[in-house]
Amino acid sequence: MTAQILQFPKKPNNDGYRISLYTDDEILLTIIALNAFGNYIVKITMANLIDIDPKSVIQCLEQAKTSDLFSKKAQQILEQILKSVEYNIESYP
Repeated sequence: MTAQILQFPKKPNNDGYRISLYTDDEILLTIIALNAFGNYIVKITMANLIDIDPKSVIQCLEQAKTSDLFSKKAQQILEQILKSVEYNIESYP
C-alpha cells in the first residue's frame, strides 16, 4: 500500500494549527487515537479525518502517547506527529 499524503485539515483552519500526516502509520495511529480517546458519535476514518478539530486531535495524540496501549515504536511515532504540529500565529486577528 502506497502512502497517501493528507494535508490536515484541507479546509482553512481558523485555529492556526496544521497537522501533516505523511505515512500510513501516522494516519493509522492518529485514527486509532481519535477513536480510543475522543468523544465522537461516529467512527473516525480516513474519509472524515480532515473534519476533526486539530485541538482535539492534539489532545487525543497526547493521551495516546502516554497510554500503555501502544508499543514504544508507536509512542515514538505519536511523539513525532506531535513535534511536527505547526501553529500559525498569523491566522489570529
